[in-house]
Amino acid sequence: MRGISKRDFLIGASGLGLGAFASYYSSRYWLFNHTQVGKQHVLQTKHQELEQRLLPIEGKTLPIVFNGASKRLVEEGVIDLKKWNALYSKRRLSVPEWIGQSLLTDSRKPIQMDPVSAPFLLNILWALGISNKTRFNERSPLQGKRLTQFASTGGWQLGKKKNGAAYFNKVANIELNEDQEKLVHQSANSIYRPCCNNSTFFQDCNHGSAMLGLLQLGAAQGKSEEELYAAALIANLYWFPGQYSKIALYFQEIEDKSLMDAPARDVLSRKFSSGSGFKGNIVRKLAGKDLLPGSRGKRSQGCSV
Repeated sequence: MRGISKRDFLIGASGLGLGAFASYYSSRYWLFNHTQVGKQHVLQTKHQELEQRLLPIEGKTLPIVFNGASKRLVEEGVIDLKKWNALYSKRRLSVPEWIGQSLLTDSRKPIQMDPVSAPFLLNILWALGISNKTRFNERSPLQGKRLTQFASTGGWQLGKKKNGAAYFNKVANIELNEDQEKLVHQSANSIYRPCCNNSTFFQDCNHGSAMLGLLQLGAAQGKSEEELYAAALIANLYWFPGQYSKIALYFQEIEDKSLMDAPARDVLSRKFSSGSGFKGNIVRKLAGKDLLPGSRGKRSQGCSV
């Protein structure tokens, strides 16, 4: 038997090397496209990319200002600055300077929603939503013997009084004319959040109260119905990042469109944004098509301070 030439050996080795290379990457391709581990990796990557697009670190600016409303919450005792400062000192969190200034001055700086500011804004707008006096709040589902027991009222612990129910519909803070009240009431009845099953008008938790406060600020500043829905969607994106990134995944993978291209009022409706709607029309449908990513996304703040 004749020996193998150097040339033949190198060609053979090269072939083996290319074969090993192809075999390795073929197995990797198969792993990431045909196994549960691979599918979850792909889904998780898509989920994270959607979160980054939906929730940029630099945030999104709303065309709405506090215009002294947050300062008046302090003046009326709805927000006790000693309790406010003690809470965030205990949590070792620094309140963004512009938010702190809004509690002391007639701030006209546009509200900036971002991952840092969102929890602080949630609490300020919560206080605003439960306390602002309106005609429609006289018909609120919160009125009655259980007023002190809701997460929105009884859960508000940062006022000078022990129970936030003491402030419900009591502070003439944001002045709304009849048309503006009608606009807020109408939009509040159509906007939901994934933590519960009630509309914003039934503000039984902090997110409902905060959204109502935001809608009132916007309406008082002449914002249209569509502008209110757009601002509400941005707020919910930052308050419920994990849920809305899944809603975005649903729109991308099942309806073949971007969440931000869908009408904001549709996204915020009971069908998608209520607790039951999110589970039934988002989670269940994603899971049914094996598109539900693992729970590694950002979590929303709970319904407490």
